[in-house]
Amino acid sequence: MSLRAKLYQFWMKNRPKSLSATKVIAAVFAAIILLGALLLNLPAASRNGVSAGFLPALFTATSATCVTGLVVYNTAAHWSLFGQLVILALIQVGGMGFLTMGIMITILSLNFLGASSSMACLTTSDAIFGDSKRLFAMAKSRSHGVGLSV
Repeated sequence: MSLRAKLYQFWMKNRPKSLSATKVIAAVFAAIILLGALLLNLPAASRNGVSAGFLPALFTATSATCVTGLVVYNTAAHWSLFGQLVILALIQVGGMGFLTMGIMITILSLNFLGASSSMACLTTSDAIFGDSKRLFAMAKSRSHGVGLSV
């Protein structure tokens, strides 16, 4: 039995039974913010090479993911290029929505599947989502266009 099959069986046996879609969305949103805060807390994220502290990093990551625009420190003066890229990535993920990003990753991963698996996935997704792939492609292109023009 392959490792993938073993992991699938383990997950199906031990997964939480009452995990609703709302809880999953909230948990993923919190995980994205926490990951961003941990990355911004690294000394490499600030210009002076000293950690910004967890609470300012958490506030900045939350604000960037929620596309609020509130900051504790001046972004250009305090954060290094790495920190600014982390903030930019959080803004992009928050602006597009992580569910949209998940759909994009799923669509892109279809290239790595075999022809029969890809067709089955595409048929299923067309039945569920209808014409959402075309709408996603349009939203993605406009998001990148706006991001590049700013």
